Amino acid sequence: MNYITIGIGVLMVMFAVYVMYLRFNNDNAKLGKLVKMKEMWGEKKGSVFHYIGYVLVPILLGIVFIALGFMGTSIF
Repeated sequence: MNYITIGIGVLMVMFAVYVMYLRFNNDNAKLGKLVKMKEMWGEKKGSVFHYIGYVLVPILLGIVFIALGFMGTSIF
């Protein structure tokens, strides 16, 4: 068991859940990059890119890191 890898995975999942919470509550003041992405690529594409980059990828990587940590693998 590698606790550092597990901790990083948990932090990544927590970050993604926090961003998802902010998106559901429409707190765009704290999501500055979402506003910039919407301006650059349009409302729908910007929102999708932000969701993929700041919610989906961190959750998936966090789950992978947690699993690797339980198997004893170090990501460093």
